[in-house]
Amino acid sequence: MLTPPAGLPEDALRSTLARQWGLDVASLAYRPVGFGSHHWEIVDTGRVRWFVTVDDLEVKRHSLDEPLDAAFDRLRAALGTAARLREHGHPYVVAPVPTRDGEPVARLSDRFGVSLHRYVEGQSFEWGEFGTPGHRDAVLDVLIALHTAPAAVRDGALVDDFAIGHRDELESGLDGAEDVDGLGPYARPAADLLVEYAAPVRRLLARYDALVTIARAEPSRMVLTHGEPHPGNTMRVGGDWLLIDWETVLLAPPERDLWIVGAGDDSVLGAYADATGTAPLAAMLELYRIRWHLDDIAIEVSRFRSRHSGDAGDDESWKILRSVLEHVSDLPVEDDHQAPITRVPDHGTYRRRAARVLLLDAAGRVLLLRCLLDPEDPDAGHCWMVPGGGVNDGESLRQAAARELHEEVGLLVEPDELGEPVALTTGYANLGWAEGLFRDDFFWHRVDTHVVDISAMEPLERGSHVGHRWWPVDELARTDETVYPYELAPLLADLLAGGQPGQPVALPWHH
Repeated sequence: MLTPPAGLPEDALRSTLARQWGLDVASLAYRPVGFGSHHWEIVDTGRVRWFVTVDDLEVKRHSLDEPLDAAFDRLRAALGTAARLREHGHPYVVAPVPTRDGEPVARLSDRFGVSLHRYVEGQSFEWGEFGTPGHRDAVLDVLIALHTAPAAVRDGALVDDFAIGHRDELESGLDGAEDVDGLGPYARPAADLLVEYAAPVRRLLARYDALVTIARAEPSRMVLTHGEPHPGNTMRVGGDWLLIDWETVLLAPPERDLWIVGAGDDSVLGAYADATGTAPLAAMLELYRIRWHLDDIAIEVSRFRSRHSGDAGDDESWKILRSVLEHVSDLPVEDDHQAPITRVPDHGTYRRRAARVLLLDAAGRVLLLRCLLDPEDPDAGHCWMVPGGGVNDGESLRQAAARELHEEVGLLVEPDELGEPVALTTGYANLGWAEGLFRDDFFWHRVDTHVVDISAMEPLERGSHVGHRWWPVDELARTDETVYPYELAPLLADLLAGGQPGQPVALPWHH
């Protein structure tokens, strides 16, 4: 932060450092670095340099009615996890120095949390894009080590609850009904600006909530994450790379970190998948990009709904608020029938999109095609797949799905008959002929009966096709055969019981 927090006398900070860490402070200098916490450089009477961080718990709490103790507990858990990482041999962690009582952070009055770090001499970097591929690769290596940390380190870390801090204030301000006059020079301009951009913010909130539903469905993907591994939170000391500012540590999907490091470079996500066996999901990358924007907006809205003086920090916050709101207003709206809500575009394009159809007959059986895993080696085995394939240039998902039904099984349907997608799966794959992020969208369609005709099937596909079968759902649920997509049987059971879901169901990636 550019200015010290109001309500924190330096004498109180000196007393806390003496009481909690036994430091006799000779000099104390505020350092306007970063944005979110307050920092001081101190020198003790032994001429040892230290770095002090103070977090304002009123800023860190999630809502106006949340106790400050809850914000402090989150901070304590995050910094405690950083300390355990360092203790368990993770040298890239700049961990806090424990207090005399062994705590990673100390309380200063009800409002502040204080942590102490040894001063690190090294090369610092600015927020923004990674300057070199080597810098990005080094941070990726750090994240791989962090995400694969053992259970002994993860114990005690809190799980991401997907809450957007100050969301209550953000949503309250979207209608512009509250009186903010007299709170400070930016109170009224900020309130008016938020009302002006209320529509795109609401769309972004709706999209975020839909993606959170997908994230909650796969708790097994949670790993230990830093939360903000951008260049400004990295340092280089000699040949070693460090991550600083660990107060955001959470157990979360890996995309919480990867959306920053993998921005604009699919090879980074591929390297992560190769190293960890976990394929990054496009939906989760989108979730955390959206969350970053919403967090920025909500934090600045909260700042200007409180009393402020118009200092340098307020000036910078006003610039951030205007910039982010302008940015989210320019985000495109889906126009291909995938979802009638705003979508933040992925860091690049998918390497391949595919449209597939769950074709069911009057008896509730699903049509699956039996395909060789390796057409050149029939003994390598087979799998069962639903009809479908890649989307051609200029095609919508519906058009591609209808074309594939005709080519692969001889069924003619109009694209509009397919409705909206009922499921999706996405992730990284290296198929030899293509590598990168893939996404399959699934429609469903019912017929009374149908005689399969593969005469229009493309020669390449015909070379791997070795039959078909109409599968009863209960038998599909019990089979040991390899079936793509994964979790097809429970999806079909839900569709047959309740029809079209409100949002496409996220299925596990199968590569």
